[in-house]
Amino acid sequence: MPHVEVHLNAACSRCTAVSATRTRSRRSWPASLPAARSSFGGTLASPEGEPLSCDIELHLTDEGVAHGQELMNALETLGAPRGSTWKVGDEQPVPFGTSEGVAVYLNGTDLPDEVYRDNDVNDLIGQLLDRVGDEGDLHSWWEGPRESALYLYGISSAVIKDRSADVLVVHPLAQRCRVVGLT
Repeated sequence: MPHVEVHLNAACSRCTAVSATRTRSRRSWPASLPAARSSFGGTLASPEGEPLSCDIELHLTDEGVAHGQELMNALETLGAPRGSTWKVGDEQPVPFGTSEGVAVYLNGTDLPDEVYRDNDVNDLIGQLLDRVGDEGDLHSWWEGPRESALYLYGISSAVIKDRSADVLVVHPLAQRCRVVGLT
């Protein structure tokens, strides 16, 4: 069975990526494509533990490898970001991915105690997703020692930044946040 390495240029853990793929695959994975079995994966993380990218190893039949472009297209439909790669055996990696990402880093230590006590991050996430609409989605999040990150991906990081700006200006948990492009 050929060995395929999929590198997702996404700030998510392997578990998050596989879970999202399973959840979305029911509506996005073309029935005509062969199934893949994931045998291993890993997450590249910063020294603080923030996920930077994710690798997934797949085992496909020869028929599955022959459908490589269709499989990459399906992964793009599931939100694979630009800068992702697909590599079969010793061949050169093939770039794929179309989405762009934005990280919203929320200050987790320097705001007044009542801000953390009286506000729910899920409310902020809901407002961001409502504002971003069909242009993006929350793919993952990370809780670090000094800040937490919300990872939003969509067609355009500029659109996500623009649409989320008004929410970030007024929501108490977004005080002193920073917004960083990921792709």
